[in-house]
Amino acid sequence: MFHTRTSIWPWTFIILLIVSGSFAQETGRSSGSSMPELSPDEKYQDIFPLTKENFTESVLGSKDAWIVLFHEGSVNITWKAMAAKSRGLFWIGAVDRKTEHKLVDSLGYDPEQGVARLYPYGGKSTKTKHWKSFENETNARDAAITSLPDTVMTFQTENLNDILLECFMARPSKFPVFILQDATNIYPYIRALAIRFEKYFTFVKVVKPTADDLKAIGLPEAPRSLPELFIITTKEKMINAFNAVRFDTDKFGVSSYTNIMEFLFAINNQYRHELPGDNRGSSQQEAEMADVVAIETKRFDIIFPTMSTSGRSKSSSSEPKDEL
Repeated sequence: MFHTRTSIWPWTFIILLIVSGSFAQETGRSSGSSMPELSPDEKYQDIFPLTKENFTESVLGSKDAWIVLFHEGSVNITWKAMAAKSRGLFWIGAVDRKTEHKLVDSLGYDPEQGVARLYPYGGKSTKTKHWKSFENETNARDAAITSLPDTVMTFQTENLNDILLECFMARPSKFPVFILQDATNIYPYIRALAIRFEKYFTFVKVVKPTADDLKAIGLPEAPRSLPELFIITTKEKMINAFNAVRFDTDKFGVSSYTNIMEFLFAINNQYRHELPGDNRGSSQQEAEMADVVAIETKRFDIIFPTMSTSGRSKSSSSEPKDEL
């Protein structure tokens, strides 16, 4: 039987601040039930300086898509606006042509080809063989999004049991995430989240959900508007009783990569130990999704709070890093 649950514990907020310091900053935390918090002032680092020393590891060593800008001291505001609009979807780096002569030469960069290169999603071979040049930020963004693999499943009422079985038989067990929407194409930020969190969550789109679809995933009535996002949770590893926990925009804000990432951390923190199968809730790696944190702390400074006596979290802050 399914039940709908719309709230989670009140201190669940993730703080994501601009990384101060090096590109790959480590974040520490103490053991226990604390979790990351989200910055109230919403400060982010969107564009990363690339050098001869960090280019190979950062860009070619990552499967994520990268847009690399070549500039002479500053980045055009239109590219900065695009970067802010695209947080979490892909990475944006900047090479200073005035100082990084060796890197520019090694890449064979030609200014006539455009101010930016897209290194698409994939391994080093894919990136070195299939990069493309762009002059326009909109075209570069669209191409970067297109390069992302679509790992989101399509829901049909009759395949619900297969979805749940796949989630609970995985190692570690996964949470099913249902996205109810009118459109056939999945939203770019959902596609990016599905890739980043694929070890812990299985994303499933429900296009133009019917009454039977809603009943199957535990929703007694149709949402007021679409899209809506729900995560299935269990209690005491029971496979015959589920809760559908709704992404509440009043608590987490509008649907976006960072806000839904906050929600995913909250769900994993509170419910992983109750998932059926090999949930690995007692392992710090899975309980904290440490591998995800290790990646995201390269662009967001994730601060882990301590709990105050009032039950609210106390957090620290960091200074924003200078932007190009």
